[in-house]
Amino acid sequence: MKLLFATSNKHKFEEAKFILSKYEIEIEMLKKKKVEIQSTKVEEVAKHAALELVKSVKSPLITEDSELNIGALNGFPGPYSAYV
Repeated sequence: MKLLFATSNKHKFEEAKFILSKYEIEIEMLKKKKVEIQSTKVEEVAKHAALELVKSVKSPLITEDSELNIGALNGFPGPYSAYV
């Protein structure tokens, strides 16, 4: 199986490639700008990006998003960590 991985982060790509190779899944880096919505839920951000990208590439793909929650800051910055 071959999938596109929507990321411009070479390190994320190499890590995913290594992990997925164990399951005979090949990935190719898709360096296309993701449309990122502002949401307090990282799942919504990733889902929206994936659905928008699949419309333009018309191919199976994966995307990834993450958040950083600091307890002493009541979970801040959460899904906004890339902007801090």
